[in-house]
Amino acid sequence: MVTGVLFAMLVSLNLAQRGPSLQSVGLRPVQLLNRQFIDLSGLWKVKLDPNNIGIADNWANKTLLTPVLNAPVPSTLNDILGADAGAYAQSWTDGYFKPVWYEKTFSLPLNLQGKHIALRFDAVTFDATVFVNGVSVGSHHGCCIPFITDDVSSYLVFGKKNRLTVRVDGFRSWQSMPPGATTKDSWGREMLLGGDAGYYYSTVGIDGKVRLVITSGTARITDVVAVPSYHKESNGSYTGLLDVNVTCEGSQCNNSVAAVTILDQSENPVGRALVLGTLNNKFNNYFGSFTIQNAKLWWATGGAYNGCLPGAPTRYTPSCDTNPTSRTPYLYTVNIELVPKQFATKVGLGLVGDGHSIDEYSLKVGIRTVAVDFTMGKYLLNGEAFYFRGVDAHLDSPVIGHGVDTAMLLHDFNIMRSLGMNSFRFNSWPAPEALLDLCDEFGFLVQSEVSGIGLRGGWDPSCPSNTPGGIFNATAPVCANASTLLVHQNALKALVSRDKNRPSVGVFSLANEPDVSYHGPQNTKLEMTRTTDKGDIADPGAVSYFKALKNTVKQSDPQKRPVTVEMDGLCFDFHNKVALDLKNIHNYPGWYDFAPLDNVTLTMETFIQDWIDNGNEGAPVIVSEYGAGAVAGLSGNIIKQYNEEFQVQALLADHRAFDNFLTHSNKRNTKKTTNNNAGTSTLCGEHVHSFHDFQQSGASTSLGGEKNLVTDIMGLNYKGLLSRDRHPKPAAQVIRLRYQKLQQQQQ
Repeated sequence: MVTGVLFAMLVSLNLAQRGPSLQSVGLRPVQLLNRQFIDLSGLWKVKLDPNNIGIADNWANKTLLTPVLNAPVPSTLNDILGADAGAYAQSWTDGYFKPVWYEKTFSLPLNLQGKHIALRFDAVTFDATVFVNGVSVGSHHGCCIPFITDDVSSYLVFGKKNRLTVRVDGFRSWQSMPPGATTKDSWGREMLLGGDAGYYYSTVGIDGKVRLVITSGTARITDVVAVPSYHKESNGSYTGLLDVNVTCEGSQCNNSVAAVTILDQSENPVGRALVLGTLNNKFNNYFGSFTIQNAKLWWATGGAYNGCLPGAPTRYTPSCDTNPTSRTPYLYTVNIELVPKQFATKVGLGLVGDGHSIDEYSLKVGIRTVAVDFTMGKYLLNGEAFYFRGVDAHLDSPVIGHGVDTAMLLHDFNIMRSLGMNSFRFNSWPAPEALLDLCDEFGFLVQSEVSGIGLRGGWDPSCPSNTPGGIFNATAPVCANASTLLVHQNALKALVSRDKNRPSVGVFSLANEPDVSYHGPQNTKLEMTRTTDKGDIADPGAVSYFKALKNTVKQSDPQKRPVTVEMDGLCFDFHNKVALDLKNIHNYPGWYDFAPLDNVTLTMETFIQDWIDNGNEGAPVIVSEYGAGAVAGLSGNIIKQYNEEFQVQALLADHRAFDNFLTHSNKRNTKKTTNNNAGTSTLCGEHVHSFHDFQQSGASTSLGGEKNLVTDIMGLNYKGLLSRDRHPKPAAQVIRLRYQKLQQQQQ
């Protein structure tokens, strides 16, 4: 038995071995005159560590010895191992998730001496400890979000080879994000239990790029915050406002100024100023406010002009007017130069590359606002009601799994555009930065979601934590305690930090389908199964937990975006007490309940109406998961689950329910509000689940009703509009026709 004191000592010892915690997201790497990066992506050496002996044997301080495999970065290791892993891959029900050690050697030229050099990881699943030439430079917990080290230049050798070693661990506990634990199946094989197990297959790997970020050794820009707003003038034009806050770290920050220039899309300056800094602890902050006359706003058009995609084949879009409207996803560029004060009059007020700047940074911004109108029950983009036409997406593809493949992201994004979408939600996984670039440019509104899936109850801050590295004890409490909350808050802070300047990010989601209903007395083991009884009472611990998460996002986000939780039941009490901004609801009538297709429309209609009448008053409703599964190519005269005809008919039935609210302007709203400042909720969007089939689980205990012979054999979730390898099903055409119709109606 591990006592509380001993447990704390074990954690402290573990953290000491891993080095400092790396929580900072870090600015996204860019190539400029005084700011470069070296991409270390490509083939790395990897060595599996199933018995967790690598730390004791000091693998970080020596070249990895056989058996050593090759793996590309970025990629999910599980999809790469294949037969090369031999018996290792057969020892785990859903794939390898034990520690694995990555190794990469590289050389640096002598002229980089004296520079500040940091390592930025775009994404690692799940925990990472980083070593440079055998020295631990830090560790990071959690998946999907970038992190960056401090200056590692003192550990590097210039003009010779360097060795970068990363220990990656796929183990999860109830105090990780996403949560989970391990158990053994009847054959003695270890498998994940809870959390993302069964929904996201067991994974481990470096999923994003790894880059050396090289900046000045005396002063560097470490963060930029840009907050947009606007005024509409009497003549119909817009005056844009942009507050820019620049953070500098280094010995010369106090002797420097920030030269900030705002450029339009033709690279004409529309605002610029020299901004003096103020010392704040070890950082200097430079703040400037800019006014942009005749500003162009950023709109979520879905990349289409009047329903058309310029240059797209007619088989994807109808014939229509291709002249661009005034409503485009217009982007401005913010250029920032850090300049010594003695040269401040010589820089031309922000023209990059004049030879005097110490550091510079550049980013794209959009002038737009997002908000919720609780009186009208609407989601507002630039003060106008916005209807979400979109999809749930997953970061998953053959061969590289959760690895970020820019070509695949662009391929997927172009298909989304051709289907008439203007938004998407990346399900339980933050969308990659490269995909958000496309959303900024082409006008998609994104719900940015932390990997908070698998929170199945037991909301007790005093509940004991799982033993690090231990096997899940079925008699131990399944709970989210104070440690879970801290990890969850840190994940949300990192997500907001990464996405804070994105015009395309319009909503932050705290978690996916948590069990927030009250099941019984606190401090007892709560059931993991979710209830769908109408009017569930909220667990007081869940209310406190999510209030804290909501406050974390509201305090961290400079743009104060709406906040939501993805709900799959009817716990209105929870939604009301936490006072969430949106009602994001999930329902799959005819799929999980095996109900006749004739009942789908009424079931969906009733479900939406219940949420309109209940929960936080005036919060708009988004049906953010609905649909049914189909195996691509499986067809027949009899409509039954998993054939393509069933998926098509289920979607059409769901759409009839949506149309009953849109066509009749929510006339079924009958509930009188008790809050004089709130009105009635309305349906403001639909996200079909999902964009493509995705790897889910190979176990026979697949989560959420996907227990089926087909799923058990293939380990896939088949609700996609496309197959996992991106072949369209007939359902894709159903969505394309619907979204084109909605787009025409809502223009």
